[in-house]
Amino acid sequence: MLMQSKYSIVTTKQNLPENYGIGKEGFQRSTALYDAELLDEQKEEDSKEKQMQESVINQIREEYTLILEKLKDENKIALEEANKTHNLQLDHEMRKNKKENDKVILKAETEANNTISKLNQQIVLER
Repeated sequence: MLMQSKYSIVTTKQNLPENYGIGKEGFQRSTALYDAELLDEQKEEDSKEKQMQESVINQIREEYTLILEKLKDENKIALEEANKTHNLQLDHEMRKNKKENDKVILKAETEANNTISKLNQQIVLER
């Protein structure tokens, strides 16, 4: 019997978990679930960060769009003012030139009339 008893202890030891490749520390918890949770958390953090970055980008884009619109409006106003000023100067110069031309024409007409009068007097004297 002693033999049988010894045999059953040996058989029992062979059937222990460490003999199945589990190790002396016992069953180890699988890290796959933990890793999956970390991966999900990382994906969620990345998604939140991407949304935040997109939000900041959109905000900056809106600000720059408003700045561009303001600059366009300012440029349009400045161009209209410059055009108005140019037209006023052009009108002033045109009036000035017309007055000068009228004076020159009047002087030329006066000289022509004087010359005609002198010629007419000469014709009358020669007769």
